Amino acid sequence: MKIIVKTQLLPAVASTRLTVRVAAGDTVTLASLALATGHSAVTVEWGDGEATEAPGGKFAHTYAAAGEYGIRITDDIQSLIVTGTDAEAALSAPFITGFWSDAKMLTQLANFGFSGCVNLTALSFDNSAITTLYPGLFKGCAALSGVIQLPTVTSLAGPGTSQPFVNCTGGITEIRFAAAHEAAITSSASPAMTVRFGGFPSEAARRSARSRRT
Repeated sequence: MKIIVKTQLLPAVASTRLTVRVAAGDTVTLASLALATGHSAVTVEWGDGEATEAPGGKFAHTYAAAGEYGIRITDDIQSLIVTGTDAEAALSAPFITGFWSDAKMLTQLANFGFSGCVNLTALSFDNSAITTLYPGLFKGCAALSGVIQLPTVTSLAGPGTSQPFVNCTGGITEIRFAAAHEAAITSSASPAMTVRFGGFPSEAARRSARSRRT
């Protein structure tokens, strides 16, 4: 694994981002970054001036100072597991507070990918290429609330539209999918949630929101 120290920030291009809140000495572990076909390496910027480049796999970084950091993952992966069943990654799950993606290569959020991220409050796929959510993806992410918008998702691997959100439905009032995907997404939702199709902001409005975050 190649460590790049004190890198320049990557340009504001398509990427996947996480936010973390850590104490001094805390280690954030990303269980698995699977490379997209034709890509040889992925770079993870940790938000503190350091970055790691490697051909996929597990990534970890220890923060010297307490604070909130933005992590950026280059658009070179097709699948992401933040925690999963990895014991080391599970220890850093409470540090994760946000997830955004407008990446074009990332299409899958794999089994139990954010399981145990109890402080995850911000979630947006924007204009991403994510199409598949797997069982237990956000298991136990009890801080998620309000309307969860999934405009690009066409497949839920597992029974029930609530399956990726098992044990985290208390604050979620609605899950919204694109109207064009209604026929492909069939199953019953949790009684605690309402599933709707369509009614997303225009692409222009979504681009404006993305530009304010970069």
